[in-house]
Amino acid sequence: MNKNFVTVISLVFLVILSLAFVIFEKNQLKMVEIKVNNLEAEYQKIENETNLIKSEINSILALEKLVKTAKEKNFSKPSQDRITVIK
Repeated sequence: MNKNFVTVISLVFLVILSLAFVIFEKNQLKMVEIKVNNLEAEYQKIENETNLIKSEINSILALEKLVKTAKEKNFSKPSQDRITVIK
């Protein structure tokens, strides 16, 4: 074998190896993108659930504050005959 043939074979092998590496890296990047998208969706779901729980807590706290204020002011629940509906 002459030196030129070995050089050409080496160059072809290097190009093939480089292409394989590029394809592998693009595949890895795509897999990471998919994982990131899944994690972002999961994060959004958790954030929505957290906001819902916070609003429920705030609602309960507001109701407890209202009940406490009513007790302090000696308010009572009116009977049905004391309620007037205005249209």
